[in-house]
Amino acid sequence: MQTGVQIHGLSLRSADTSAILDNLTLDLPAGQVTGVLGPNGAGKTSLLRAIAGFDFAPLNRTGEVRWQGQSTHDMSVQARARVISMVSQMHDSVFALSLNQVVRMGLLPHQGLFSMPSASDEQEVADALQRVGLANKAQRVFSSLSGGEQQRGLIARALVQKAQLLILDEPINHLDVYYQHDVLGLLRQLSHSHGLTVVMSLHDLNLASFYCDQLVLLQHGKLQAAGRSVDVLDAELLERVFGLPCVVRHEPHGSRVDFCPSGTGYGLSETTPLTTSPANPPTSPPTSPREGSA
Repeated sequence: MQTGVQIHGLSLRSADTSAILDNLTLDLPAGQVTGVLGPNGAGKTSLLRAIAGFDFAPLNRTGEVRWQGQSTHDMSVQARARVISMVSQMHDSVFALSLNQVVRMGLLPHQGLFSMPSASDEQEVADALQRVGLANKAQRVFSSLSGGEQQRGLIARALVQKAQLLILDEPINHLDVYYQHDVLGLLRQLSHSHGLTVVMSLHDLNLASFYCDQLVLLQHGKLQAAGRSVDVLDAELLERVFGLPCVVRHEPHGSRVDFCPSGTGYGLSETTPLTTSPANPPTSPPTSPREGSA
């Protein structure tokens, strides 16, 4: 297994020395999907931003993050943009553009200041939209697309950018069940068929187990566990991290976690039906039965 991201002794502290990330050391495999888990305030977004090479000034950052042997923090902005793409919350300015214009932004790291897109550039944009299933919506205003379609559009932009490492901060936040599986299935497909390394933060442990090859669990900026779902999703560990008792069942296609809040009268037995996630993650994005839905 080839190492893609190497993190060694990574710490991030505020002015009062409170630890946001605390001496993290781990390797993330290339060409696979890694899910970063943990409660709010665990340091998930900070870790993703550190991997992407963001400048945390005036916070105190120590340690090192390398992508295939090269420090992401030491890369120039343009060099970093040629290999790393980060998808986070949308900015208002993007919503006024068409989907085609948003995806074309992926060309910028490979062009000069006054360069005009060539015919081959336009073909790359068209191919990326085709790959994510949005070729017929290229001229739609980005804000008119559903949340799932917007996420797929941003993934298309990363493909045009030729990014080798795709970082996503809660990519299925606010999406309904269909589009959660739609987006995660697309990311898994692109990773396994095109060698794209995907690192993303997720809140749903069951979806993370089904769609991710590796998991990283954080709490208070500290690494609690890393590895396959069977190694990370341990009932005793999850209870300590999330503060709720839970039942964990490991299955051939992933692990199932059910939290059992005390005092609610809610309990679980070994016969509780499994209905939250499909047993077999899709290898390609499904065709939406609800075109143009929100």
